[in-house]
Amino acid sequence: MIAFVSYYEHHRRLFKLISAELPSGVRTKHFNIYSMTPKMILSSLFLQRTPVADELLESLTRFYYLKKTIKHPDLETARFRNRLNRRATQWYRFFRRKMSGIDLLVVWNGFSIPVGAAVAAARECGVKTLFCENGTLPGTLSMDPAGVNFNSSLTGKPPEFFRRITMDDAKVKDLLRTPLQQRPLRNASGIQKGFHDHLSLPERYVLFAMQVHDDTQVLLFSPHLQSMEAAVTYVAEQVKDYNARSGDHVRLVVKEHPSDYGRVDYSSLRASFPDIYFLLTTPVNEALQDALAVLTLNSSVGVEALIRFRPVITLGEAFYNVPGVVRHVEPKEDLSKALSETIDQPIDRDLVTRFLYFLRYEYLVPVSVKSAARQTIAPAVQRVMDAVDGKLS
Repeated sequence: MIAFVSYYEHHRRLFKLISAELPSGVRTKHFNIYSMTPKMILSSLFLQRTPVADELLESLTRFYYLKKTIKHPDLETARFRNRLNRRATQWYRFFRRKMSGIDLLVVWNGFSIPVGAAVAAARECGVKTLFCENGTLPGTLSMDPAGVNFNSSLTGKPPEFFRRITMDDAKVKDLLRTPLQQRPLRNASGIQKGFHDHLSLPERYVLFAMQVHDDTQVLLFSPHLQSMEAAVTYVAEQVKDYNARSGDHVRLVVKEHPSDYGRVDYSSLRASFPDIYFLLTTPVNEALQDALAVLTLNSSVGVEALIRFRPVITLGEAFYNVPGVVRHVEPKEDLSKALSETIDQPIDRDLVTRFLYFLRYEYLVPVSVKSAARQTIAPAVQRVMDAVDGKLS
């Protein structure tokens, strides 16, 4: 039996599509977090009093705790933590009772408390897991038995793994023509009066791509720079240090994340750094085009930069932190040193191409969550069956 746990409606729709196209005889079960009644969850308080380890509770509640306390520091209390622990305990006990007879658990992302509890219960019971997430390339889906982002099975693969990849020339051409999609502003109608992107970028610049401030990529996989303000401040200082060391005159261009517009006011940050070129409406592909290097914590912009053969420096935990593909700055290193080793230096185009080729044609599934239909869902169905059969690693 295959169980699907969905959180939002578009996840449920995708999982229903996959379920409908599975081979006959494959039984399925669907859990939609939003449709579950309080009675179902409260039942976990009275049935199967499974002890829940403190370490498990911490892992289940960590993301939600960080996300909430960013906006509401007054919630950093033992009372709030205990409330989250009770919620995680209820969900864990609920799903522990549901694991009997299940061979594979399919979830989206896995970092919310209910979905994380389902995953924890599955692993405790020896049930295989498959994590789904939007792919880092347009029109793709990540379906990985290990997890998403830095938790994925791609993390830690050495350069030699990708150098062994055999490539098809026609597919390589298509890959390198991948269009870069500009995500629309979250609230374009509310653009501040008088705010305009610079009409032209400086001659020599590095690009730093901001990320959604309360995303898992920032809160969980960027242990040393857990806010965009801290990240921009650090990058600005390091670019200044690089210029002082090298005698270069590199400027810093910062691309704000469109999904944070209307949610976070960065006006004071802009005012603090009048020499930085802050971009809001300029498409990311335009900003990437002439960048001497692209700096990111672990954003998908890093992958997009690789497609354009721009040097990439990562400051956080990214699945694409492959030596020779990107330059990763370790916590004890200085970014200014990495800039000296990267700017105006050639990149390993062959290794970058092989990495991207594997990512696009062997790892990612060619299914778009938004436009998925019976006619296009077959690759996702096959990935689910491969997971059931233990063919994924």
